[in-house]
Amino acid sequence: MTLSSSKKSANLLLAIFIILTLFLCIGGNGLYRYQKKAITIEKHDELAAISKLKVDQIVSWRKERLENARSIYNNQAIVTHINQYIQGIDHYVNYLTISRWMKAILEEPDYSMVTLIDPSGKIIINSNPKKTLTESGKRIIEQAELCKDVVFSDLHKDNDNYVHIDLAVPLYLNSEIKEGFSGVVFLRIDPEKFLYPMVLSWPTPSRTSEILLVRRDGDSVLYLSELRYKQHSALRLRKSMTDTHILSVKAVSGITDVLEGIDYRGIKVLGVSCPVSGSSWFVVTKVDIDEIYHPIYTFAIWIFIITFLLILIAALIIYVVWTGQLHKLERERKALQQHFEYVIKYANDIICLADLKGNIYEVNDKAVNTYGYPYKELLKLHLSQLRPVEHKDTLDQQLKLLNEKDGHIYETVHINKRGEKFPVEVSGRIMVIMGVAYIQLIIRDITERNLAVEKLSASEKFLEQRVDERTFQLQTANKELEAFSYSVSHDLRAPLCNIDGWSMVLLEHSYENLDEQGLKYLGYVRDETQRMRHLIDAMLELSRVSRTALSKVDVDLTVLAQYITNHLLKVPKDRQIDIIIQPGMVTFGDPNMLEIALTNLLDNAYKFTGKQSLTHIEVGQSVIDEKKTFWIRDNGAGFDMANAKNLFGAFQRMHTQTDFPGTGIGLATVQRIIHRHNGHIWTESKIDQGTTFFFTLPEDKE
Repeated sequence: MTLSSSKKSANLLLAIFIILTLFLCIGGNGLYRYQKKAITIEKHDELAAISKLKVDQIVSWRKERLENARSIYNNQAIVTHINQYIQGIDHYVNYLTISRWMKAILEEPDYSMVTLIDPSGKIIINSNPKKTLTESGKRIIEQAELCKDVVFSDLHKDNDNYVHIDLAVPLYLNSEIKEGFSGVVFLRIDPEKFLYPMVLSWPTPSRTSEILLVRRDGDSVLYLSELRYKQHSALRLRKSMTDTHILSVKAVSGITDVLEGIDYRGIKVLGVSCPVSGSSWFVVTKVDIDEIYHPIYTFAIWIFIITFLLILIAALIIYVVWTGQLHKLERERKALQQHFEYVIKYANDIICLADLKGNIYEVNDKAVNTYGYPYKELLKLHLSQLRPVEHKDTLDQQLKLLNEKDGHIYETVHINKRGEKFPVEVSGRIMVIMGVAYIQLIIRDITERNLAVEKLSASEKFLEQRVDERTFQLQTANKELEAFSYSVSHDLRAPLCNIDGWSMVLLEHSYENLDEQGLKYLGYVRDETQRMRHLIDAMLELSRVSRTALSKVDVDLTVLAQYITNHLLKVPKDRQIDIIIQPGMVTFGDPNMLEIALTNLLDNAYKFTGKQSLTHIEVGQSVIDEKKTFWIRDNGAGFDMANAKNLFGAFQRMHTQTDFPGTGIGLATVQRIIHRHNGHIWTESKIDQGTTFFFTLPEDKE
């Protein structure tokens, strides 16, 4: 190598160094600015989206609360109950109805108190006696009475520093013309339960992000919600409107663009503000600037370091890397080309490439096998030649849609060289190869799929026919069962009543002419006829339980048990009775059927304690295996648990008829009622220590 050539090489290397240095410095600085701008725009879009999300959530929440209040305002049924309760009509029944209604309102996550005020302003029912009406609450009630409409207050707090929102709903017997004023329903909303958590939740991971809820209050900005870095700040923290560099001041001033300023901590932040329609509130989403640009700062440092490192080593590796990269790219290109050629060649679907006029340009092996044309012959065809005559007219319209939408999926019929037709699904799109536009079609034979659909449709029709036949059979069986029940009730009960009646006549009119043995036999006849009549009634009741339609409503088992035991206590007793019924036992079910079940269980409890000087019966509820379970316990004769498996069968008895008379059907009826409610019943007993019956019922309306 000559000196001249060495000098030229050195100059070339120096030029490369200079160009590389300038490129890295200018490019690094430009990349830094570009990245910073991109991150700012991205963060602004994120903050704006979160602000809009929160505003939509708050507006929806306020709308739901007002709709709840409107539903109370227009609920003429509950207004009637309240009016009757105030006037003293059906006081206890109306009180229970109103109490349940208020309890249902309190199940909403927002409400902390529901209070009913009569027309004179007196509190008649308060869901939370520990909380009373404040002065602000009284003013809201007065406003509602004055304007005769629902009043929704702003966030505020009273002397107890308890932040809340008040809703006052005036009640009228005729809400349309606002006549018959019957009082006011006062609702207190606790923002800590739902509003604040909903507003303050940030949907993406962030170290310093925060959502503020603020409003303008005179010459200052008032922070309405709790803050991340300052406790007990709701409705306490204020910032003067003169501090225009504060983000919240800019927000309530109506600036909705990207906001840069400082927050209540004095930290530089980036934020976005959105007003909440229908209120004086503003939602401000903000993030510390340090967090936003931290990756950029780190990136700039690394750019500086890497620039110098690259300058030092670029001269040594540029040639090796460049030439090696070229070889590597060429190898990868060939490997990739071979891979795609393999995939296309052996694909399970037909792949066809055509020009925009429909002339076939390329196909895979699947197309050759399916259509039966040799490869070269297939490339001379037009797409229309793959269709039968009756389907050719639709090709132009489908290609037009494919071109307009950059893609289209449709079904049609194709034909092979042998003239055999078959249905296909075609997925097409426009693709550009080396600057030339082509139509790429992926075609799938759907003959088997259509056959499967036809078989499925035929199966569904067959099943529908079988269901209709089964329904008809069940209806016929029910009618026959009803006819049998009527026959049992009429044809058997009537002669039994006659036998009992004539026995009664003999006892009353032939008492002096019969000896003691005859009177005794007539007594046996009357006892057995009464027993047979009770047995018929029990069998009919068992039959009706299976056939009667089941309703599902709220049932207060406490009230029902009290009603049944009151009837038991009216019958003269030869022993002391102690009945304890637990309050608050509420479930869902058919009230008539549940009354039958409870009556049988309580009658059993009373009957099997007959030999006790003190009858002790308890009715209550517990949680067993995480399920609410009701139970009836007595201190009666009990039985051996070895025979418990036969307890709920019809005519199955644990004791003799002489000791404890009965039909033997009561517990079978109870079990059928509980099972119809999708519940479960079982028992625990000890001889001479008593018996406990347990049963479960659904905890919601299934």
